[in-house]
Amino acid sequence: MTALHELSLTAQRAAVAGGSLDPLDPVRHSIERIEAFDAPLNSFVALCVDAAEAMADVGPLRGVPVGIKDVFVDRGRAPTMGSRVHAPGLWGTADVVARLRRAGAAIVGYTNLHEWAVGTTSIETATGPIHNPWDADHVAGGSSGGSAAALAAGFVAAAVGTDLGGSIRVPAACCGIVGFKPTWGLVPTAGYAGDGGEFDHVGPMARTVGDVRALLEVLAPADYDGPAPSELIVGVPRRYFFDDLDPEIGRAVDDAVAVLRPLVKDVVAVDGPAVEKSREVIAALGLPLLAELVGEDLIEAAGALEPGTAAALALGMKMSERDRARARAYRDALRRGWDETFATVDAIVTPTIPAPPALISSKTVELPSGTASADLSYIAWNAPMNVAGVPCLSLPCGTTNGGWSVNASLTAAREYDAAVLTLGSALEHALDGAFANRIAPPGKVG
Repeated sequence: MTALHELSLTAQRAAVAGGSLDPLDPVRHSIERIEAFDAPLNSFVALCVDAAEAMADVGPLRGVPVGIKDVFVDRGRAPTMGSRVHAPGLWGTADVVARLRRAGAAIVGYTNLHEWAVGTTSIETATGPIHNPWDADHVAGGSSGGSAAALAAGFVAAAVGTDLGGSIRVPAACCGIVGFKPTWGLVPTAGYAGDGGEFDHVGPMARTVGDVRALLEVLAPADYDGPAPSELIVGVPRRYFFDDLDPEIGRAVDDAVAVLRPLVKDVVAVDGPAVEKSREVIAALGLPLLAELVGEDLIEAAGALEPGTAAALALGMKMSERDRARARAYRDALRRGWDETFATVDAIVTPTIPAPPALISSKTVELPSGTASADLSYIAWNAPMNVAGVPCLSLPCGTTNGGWSVNASLTAAREYDAAVLTLGSALEHALDGAFANRIAPPGKVG
């Protein structure tokens, strides 16, 4: 018999709809499991003790336990932002949280994150690092690290994250779950404290592509039936995205491309857009917005923020109008490059991260070119999609010899979210679900 925490969102939804599962049972089980096993992971900031009472009596997510990245206001509760410096001036309930509750979801708690969402490792938080459920010595990725860790540990069936430069997809890859950065603006950001403007996205996280789609249908109601995979031309941009990969990551993604080949109309090599300046664009145009939210006095105050957070936000404060103008020119050129790429192919396949999750103690990854900063590497592989505002799905497609999940990213043109989800579902199915809905064994979790 399948344990409650092992049920995917769609499996649980079907069981509730068919009357074989009481919707209160998975909610209670989720909270009990978090209380029993989360201490070594640090994936949650706080639990919602009234989760069962607060959910709607009917809806497509009735009884589904959901974790919410602690960047959204909820019933007047200001989010912690993973920090001692909390977000000011918020009231009411964020749109995405309200939509989930109206759909019957049980918000069981608020998930931890890399402080103020300005890093991709989740090492720096007010309460210490978020640990990877598969090996607690390694990072969970970030900034939505708590959401990904909670999913991989089997604490929740679904979660919500945000993504300014890879913050949904990086932790998805580190923890072996599915994360989706939709087209910019598709999911509302009202009530989100850390909104980084034109590059920041809100999106769903789960353990299968179908679960991510079911969650997106609530966060941004629409028809997500995409074209048949057999109608799609898939591109593989070797330049940049494949230039400096851990060999096992490259092998697994190449194997996934081989699996896709008979499913789609064609697989072709593409040059891809010039994306090398993406990190600079995010820094010059995204970080100043977050720095303004936190405030100059707090950024400069000793001990108010973690050192890495203070440094990143101080960089944002220093950006001049000349820096911004140069970044806008890079942004516009990159977007034109993406448009040109998607004039010839319907989607592209890339690795989500270039190496297995970094050790918390080192904060670095080993690449063929040498030792590199985990943060900078993770952003380099993911920020291009943020600058372009295009939909990007990260899903498990294989494993390394050491057992780490390898995630591939599927990216399409703006507003082609349905095509990405359809292609992701086809790949997941073709892999016989071997890498979907994986949960870290009890010995790993606690």
